[in-house]
Amino acid sequence: MYEYKCKVTRVVDGDTIDVILDLGFSVFHKCRVRLYGIDTPESRTRDLDEKALGLLAKDFLQNKIVAGENIILRSELKDSKGKYGRVLGSVIVDGVDINLLMVESHHAVKYYGQSKEVVRMAHAANRQILIEDGIYVPTKDYV
Repeated sequence: MYEYKCKVTRVVDGDTIDVILDLGFSVFHKCRVRLYGIDTPESRTRDLDEKALGLLAKDFLQNKIVAGENIILRSELKDSKGKYGRVLGSVIVDGVDINLLMVESHHAVKYYGQSKEVVRMAHAANRQILIEDGIYVPTKDYV
């Protein structure tokens, strides 16, 4: 397992952040990080319900990871990158695994390559929990 110190520059969406990676010896690298093993609703979509849930996930993440804050990025593999070229890893803030926290708070689902239908059903279950907990109020079109 590899651990890197990073400074967060931006929360892109509920499962993606931009960081400056500290490689040591005063060597730094700007990169985009995909929170490994989770999936959040898309915030860039025409589906207004999914967009609202995606923005809710982004807001939750922004409250846990503040731009300018130092974090730890854990990666299982040295140069682990996803299909879109993003670094894959777990984000640790003050000893808390943020990836796991996103799932536990129902803003994300576990994702390890399962079918789109399985992921869709997991997101639907999370949506229902967020509604029941009063965290998300859908528009009348989606009730």
